[in-house]
Amino acid sequence: MSVGIGESAASAVRTSQRAIEIVSQRESTPFLICDSGMHVMYSSATFASKLALGSIAGLAPLCQESLQTNATIFHSYDEDSVLRIVPLGAGLAGCVAIFVDTFNARGSVEAAARTFRLTKRETEVLKLLVGGSTNGEIARLLFVAASTAGDHVKSVMRKTGTTKRTEVVGKILQIDQNVA
Repeated sequence: MSVGIGESAASAVRTSQRAIEIVSQRESTPFLICDSGMHVMYSSATFASKLALGSIAGLAPLCQESLQTNATIFHSYDEDSVLRIVPLGAGLAGCVAIFVDTFNARGSVEAAARTFRLTKRETEVLKLLVGGSTNGEIARLLFVAASTAGDHVKSVMRKTGTTKRTEVVGKILQIDQNVA
């Protein structure tokens, strides 16, 4: 009986290693794979230069949400990058891959503004949305009322065909990949 368990574990390790090889070949963006306990199983060589490994533990709630809903979660990390948290399956079930997506130097926000025909103010709001700003922060930074900031956010979402802030970020990344 214990031989079967050992063979099963060895098979899972081989499957995990193969999945990591495939992801490594397909993705040029920095990434890591961690289990549900936020223990790092694998990290690409460039990941450490993009994101401190110590900050991974703070992403546990988002990783759990990704696993529970079996959906990709986008999280604004800073003005220039977004974390894409992807639930994994097969031999890596219960694990997530965290990719650091950076916006293209050519100007993803500006490309999105043109694509979705955003006004100058909506473009300013989009930049702040991508950076993870709340409506209150947007209002403060743009010197407008919170209700006005909320109206601008709703307008950006309407024009981009989204209903959530993370979907807006996803649209920007999609445009960025198409431009590249």
